[in-house]
Amino acid sequence: MDNNEPVTRLRTREAPRRTPRPVAEGAWAVPGGVEAVSGPTTARARARVSARSAGIELAHIDGLDGLRGLAVIAVILFHGGVTWAHGGFLGVELFFVLSGFLITSLLIREWLGGASIALTEFWGRRARRLLPALFVLVVVIGIRYAIKGSYDAVPGLFGDGLSALFYFSNWHQIAVGSSYFAQTGPTSPFQHTWSLAIEEQFYVLWPLLVAGAGWLVLRERHQRQGRGGAADADATSWLDTLLVLSLGLIVVSAVDSIMLFHGGAGQNRVYFGTDTRATGLLSGAALAITMARLRLGGHLDAGAWQTGGDRGARAGARPGQTRRTGAGAGVSRTPTVSLASGAVLGLTLVLMAVANGNDTWLYPWGFLLFDALAVALIATIMTTPRAIASRLFTLTSLRWVGKISYGLYLWHFPLFLWLDTGSTGLHGLPLLVLRLLVTGLISVASYVIVEQPIRQRRMPVWLMRGLAPVTAGAGVVALALAASAAAIPNPGAPVHPRAVPRNLAGTQAACAVPLANTPTSGAVAPPPADISSFQTKSLARGSVTWPVANTTKSFTTCPPKRALLIGDSIAFTIGVPYLYDEQDYGMAISDAAQLGCAFSIRGELNVNGRWETPTPECVDALRTWAAQASAFRADAVIVELGYRDEFDWRWDGGVVHLGEPTFDAYVAERIRQFISVLGDGGRRKVLFLSIPFVSPPAQADGSPAPQASTARHTRINTLIAAAVKAAGPAAGFVNLDAVISPGDHYDASLNGQLCRFDGVHVTVYCSEQLEPHILGAARSLLGAPVGR
Repeated sequence: MDNNEPVTRLRTREAPRRTPRPVAEGAWAVPGGVEAVSGPTTARARARVSARSAGIELAHIDGLDGLRGLAVIAVILFHGGVTWAHGGFLGVELFFVLSGFLITSLLIREWLGGASIALTEFWGRRARRLLPALFVLVVVIGIRYAIKGSYDAVPGLFGDGLSALFYFSNWHQIAVGSSYFAQTGPTSPFQHTWSLAIEEQFYVLWPLLVAGAGWLVLRERHQRQGRGGAADADATSWLDTLLVLSLGLIVVSAVDSIMLFHGGAGQNRVYFGTDTRATGLLSGAALAITMARLRLGGHLDAGAWQTGGDRGARAGARPGQTRRTGAGAGVSRTPTVSLASGAVLGLTLVLMAVANGNDTWLYPWGFLLFDALAVALIATIMTTPRAIASRLFTLTSLRWVGKISYGLYLWHFPLFLWLDTGSTGLHGLPLLVLRLLVTGLISVASYVIVEQPIRQRRMPVWLMRGLAPVTAGAGVVALALAASAAAIPNPGAPVHPRAVPRNLAGTQAACAVPLANTPTSGAVAPPPADISSFQTKSLARGSVTWPVANTTKSFTTCPPKRALLIGDSIAFTIGVPYLYDEQDYGMAISDAAQLGCAFSIRGELNVNGRWETPTPECVDALRTWAAQASAFRADAVIVELGYRDEFDWRWDGGVVHLGEPTFDAYVAERIRQFISVLGDGGRRKVLFLSIPFVSPPAQADGSPAPQASTARHTRINTLIAAAVKAAGPAAGFVNLDAVISPGDHYDASLNGQLCRFDGVHVTVYCSEQLEPHILGAARSLLGAPVGR
């Protein structure tokens, strides 16, 4: 990220209407980044002096670059799956506080210089700084997934990319149910752009509030005194208004977070919401306002928050010469302040190491605590450059990282997804080093080739204006190509891969059977053209909501046999196509799969490096499915469950997994409970499907996921088969691997057709290949002969 941040001394004696001297031009950026390239703040001055020709002087705060460096390093290590950086996601919160502080400082400086804020110029500067690199990222991601096609598909990629491009990614992820801390399927390469969206929304709304407060102050002065009056009084009144506004909004945001989090809105809504995450941005804004107010009142001594111009004048610098402030500048503070800053930094690092995104204490109290720590660090850097924390943040390495932090933030996440053990052959520290090197090189290239030339206007204006719509359009086209290439094949209404035994369909006179969906179970097929999109959209959202629908279907087995299909996301994708031709098997099917469930409901499971507690819906799933089976009058229940049991689980602080006697015994007992409860005393049959071989996305650190283990795959199917055998005629078992995983190993294709589109879930074609085996076994279990 850029490091030329202007933090200027506020002039207190200039009348608000006077044409100001140009504001210092500089640059700074954070993820979601801000870059200050400020020209004259009145139309007359802008016409006379351009930002490039005015001999504008840069004021630079090294410590803020270092703070940005720390923030982006924490985020990168968190996304890299480093075990001692579980709380690295708090680096984003640090960026929020920095953004609020710096952007508000610039707005204050501009308003005090001319009693106005050039909003269109401000937003234009943000666009020049942020959009070019983002456009390039979107184009590259789109091209990459267009080339990879459906074998590496990410459900919802087109919508994810558009939301990133237009800065509403956070609300898009709330709408589709994406989780920052719990990924089980393919992770979107745009997932991290939610923070950019929040910051950009702040850049749109906050300047309007700041300018509006200034307008109200001037209007009140005009009504009471005419056009006369003291400029200092206006500035004081305006800053006081802003401080009350920012503090009030912090309270509103915190209360909103509490109400939503404890009111059942869910963690995702609170974590991604602009309203609930505004405390960091507003805390930084409140600090900038407070420091400006103290300067105006003469309560902040002359060593604090000085301009490059002030320092340059005292040092005899030439006009336009850049002066740096850092650990050796300013007025030294007491050892107490220095030690306190070290303690604050230490606590900040501890939180970045141990916090967990699923910790309930974070919402909002943990984030408010972290905001306070960030405010303290920024205030120390600005006022006490000789303090311990200030000196540490002026280290060259940290400042260098901070300089390119915007590119690092943009590129690290998709690069980490693409560079894993499977694609590189590396693991552990060597893989992390490779990821960091590649990310650093690409970020430097982005900074030098894309970001700086446009920010510094090295290109002709006509070229920059022309490149904006061209690159944005290229991004949309690339996303469309990726979505088209990665679309899961949708054959329309399923066709039978082989003949169905005639006697299964029945030989009686046709009877009409009414079928209807419920919100959590589907007995009515979606339109044939929508099969794949219904499946992938549900997977991207993380939950299945069946549309209101009912139909009447003709059967020649009267009444038809009824089967409730239950389980996880694999069961869901298997079952949807069966709703089209269930009558050919003399059966009525209802798909009641619940995404993300397992046999195990005890403790927590490790999902991509984060420990996740089973959802209440999954904890109560067995009871719910039993009730649904009764409501549907099911003769049989088809169960496809156990994939998540292959994950690592944590009981009482210890990690357990399949292959350990205690965990195996627990899972076996849960399977027996399913047979007992769903069998309803022998009144229903229970047909279990094996867990197929999978090739899930790698873990955050790039290593293969535990559920890809052949030993765990074998163990879960052995436990299911043993429980079925013990149950006798009440239960049955179908080995899916015999059909879709020939040779007992994972293969994304079957007969030259795509069978598994993300390493885990099955396509419509794959489901069709399994259909005669699953539905035929169900009819056999219910007593129907399977021969002709």
